[in-house]
Amino acid sequence: MNNLYILTKQEFTSLYRFGQIPIIINKVIEVDSISKESVEKKIFEIFMDLPYFVGDEEYLIIGFENKLINDLWLEIENVTEIIPLTKAAKNSFQMKFDTKLDFKDARFESIIHKVEEQIDIQERYRGAKAFWNLCQVKSEYEPLLKNELIESSYNKRINAVKSSAFTDDFFIHLLAYDRYEFFPNSELGYFYDIGEIFAHSKGKTSFIGSSFHSFLESNKQALSEKSFVQIAQVISESDEVIKFTEQLTSEGLKQYIASAIFLKFKDDLAERDTIKDSATGKLIGEIRKDKQFVNELNLAIYLTGIFFGYQKFYDDLYELVDLKIFKKKPKESKKEIKVEKKQDKIKPDLESIASTSVKPDITTSEIELPENSQLSEQKWRNEVNEKVVVEEKSNLKDQNPSSTNEYSEIKKQILEMLLKILDEEKGSFEIKTDRLNKLKRILSPLSVEKKISKKDEVAQIIKENFLHKINIKPKGKGYIVSLKSGNDLFANA
Repeated sequence: MNNLYILTKQEFTSLYRFGQIPIIINKVIEVDSISKESVEKKIFEIFMDLPYFVGDEEYLIIGFENKLINDLWLEIENVTEIIPLTKAAKNSFQMKFDTKLDFKDARFESIIHKVEEQIDIQERYRGAKAFWNLCQVKSEYEPLLKNELIESSYNKRINAVKSSAFTDDFFIHLLAYDRYEFFPNSELGYFYDIGEIFAHSKGKTSFIGSSFHSFLESNKQALSEKSFVQIAQVISESDEVIKFTEQLTSEGLKQYIASAIFLKFKDDLAERDTIKDSATGKLIGEIRKDKQFVNELNLAIYLTGIFFGYQKFYDDLYELVDLKIFKKKPKESKKEIKVEKKQDKIKPDLESIASTSVKPDITTSEIELPENSQLSEQKWRNEVNEKVVVEEKSNLKDQNPSSTNEYSEIKKQILEMLLKILDEEKGSFEIKTDRLNKLKRILSPLSVEKKISKKDEVAQIIKENFLHKINIKPKGKGYIVSLKSGNDLFANA
């Protein structure tokens, strides 16, 4: 035997089926000219340049004589041995392939395990960036921990080394930590965890008896009634624990708060396949709205991505970026309003309301009727008003299904116009005098008892009919109308 070569299971199948395959010369390992250690190092390096794999049956290693056709094609006659990656893979191949084939023992299994570990670590790095992008952090992504800290914490976890069993950097302990104490099973419990982790990083078995533990115990009842952000605020402002908090603060960034956020994210996402509708997404929205711990949140997002790795988040991320290789959803087109001349009714046949995410490139300045509509705006308003009055007087709940559906379509059409304004205004606008008349015209079909004349009445109609899609809050003497996106990962915060 003169050479070793790594190939995929599919390549080996092709070699066996057709008798030859092309090979990449610079990936051939000439074993006769180098030491065993060099062979193992070369195998590791080549694997790290190949597509990553999951499962020990994806690749095989073959030995072959130094005879190639045109320095490119390897023939099956010159293959001298087949070496599976692991013992388990050997057993599997023996059952799947021709029984005449002689699969050798897995001589490089220890190297393969190192390859698998390195692939897993690389996935952690990519996981940090993936979750960063998924959470739509405004700052440009950059690594926030040194690689050696991440690799050390990873090795501690896969070897089941408890945080209390070693002394090292705080973040190594944080990423390797699991709770074993009976801390509160609530938002407050994560801050107990931080005290415990910090104690472990200082070589102590527990933080019980420390000033921080005493503070949490003394205020447990009051703190348990507060939200996560409120607890963080109390701790960060308390003089009683300043000796503790100062040790976990660097350049103004409160690492103890970032770490508690991370632990909450870790618990929440452990059994979930998506961040959508999660406690994680809601807390992200809450912190960004409050604007007090945004830098701490960003560090927690980074840590969460490092902990779980790329595989955890790629489904959500691919959906967010809408991969070019995904099937495209049919484009929805606006259809004209159909008018039944005999019954003199209008039956809106509009597109379903699309995503309410902000689209800043929309520049249309006027509300438009559905395309191809042959009705003038005034005629449309009159007919919609007439329709709503008829429906109201007849009591909608007693109407037949078709009538109720028609009324719903009218509301959808009005909602579409409000959403178009929000798109044009980049997600929010204030109900001001210069916009009031336009809003009155749009909403008039929904006010059958009296004419809309005040901002309060406009706001009330929006609240009553469209709060599932639109937020409206008082501001001074007016109101702010904003987008509530159903596709926003952090909606409902």
